[in-house]
Amino acid sequence: MGQRQYFSNCVSWPKACDEHFGAPYAEALDLLIENGESISLETFRSELDPEAYHDLLAMLNYAQPDEEGLHIEDDYHVAFKREPWTGLVYAVHSAIEYVFATSDEIEELQERAMSNDLADTPEALVLVHAGSLCGSARMFIGKQEADSARHAVLQEVADHRGPLIVIDGFLSDELSSHEQALIDEALAENAASGHLALRLWGCDAGESPYPSWAPFGASMEGAVFEGQEEAATAIAPRLADHRILVTGAWATEDLSTGCASSVLVALREALGSAAEIEHSDHVVYEPDPSLDDDCENDEPEI
Repeated sequence: MGQRQYFSNCVSWPKACDEHFGAPYAEALDLLIENGESISLETFRSELDPEAYHDLLAMLNYAQPDEEGLHIEDDYHVAFKREPWTGLVYAVHSAIEYVFATSDEIEELQERAMSNDLADTPEALVLVHAGSLCGSARMFIGKQEADSARHAVLQEVADHRGPLIVIDGFLSDELSSHEQALIDEALAENAASGHLALRLWGCDAGESPYPSWAPFGASMEGAVFEGQEEAATAIAPRLADHRILVTGAWATEDLSTGCASSVLVALREALGSAAEIEHSDHVVYEPDPSLDDDCENDEPEI
């Protein structure tokens, strides 16, 4: 049996860098996620110290091999991967990576990541509440303007090559089947190219996902958040070494209101002042600074 011990998960990654590290090593995390190659559960388990494997099962609420209950091998949502350069392994559960590695391996991976030309690092795109650009936007800014804005945002998503995060709200069911398919295809294409691709639920209205909504890149349990800010905070560590563009609806120049602006603020708070996070050229601005976010009111006032 192997002897690998648990290192950290992607959510608590900066906290893992204590006396051994002087930096969060976000670049190492991103590199291992993007380069991860699928391996079997048997291969993954053979790399781990037996006690570390048992601890992982307990952490993720799976039954131990000799116990009754849900076993990890019976949950098809869980994936097991190896970073090919260092050989470290990790499990992916509810869109969270649980990494088993030595501190030396993480340092080696960080050095390799930092040696890459950062100019080649693709931008990340975060699409916020595209459904708000349907009926709600037509009421606020007019049918032609809303339809044109929605087309521009969705074309931006279709053309994007790099990490892609989609955060839906209760108005996302107003998107046409063609528009839904466009988003799903963009997610699938970027995932196939090795980029982070997630479709998450985050709506301040408190609405649960509508029956036909489905996540991408995560289980339902790991994809549903109380609001768009919570979703943004959860995925922020995985975008740490990318320039991030936020698109969708709604935005304000002073970032005081609007779902898209609230996501931008949440990402900046999570990643710090050094992160490069901006509204995209296609983000849709509220027509009036006093306009309430459509996620805070089921029926917008006009």
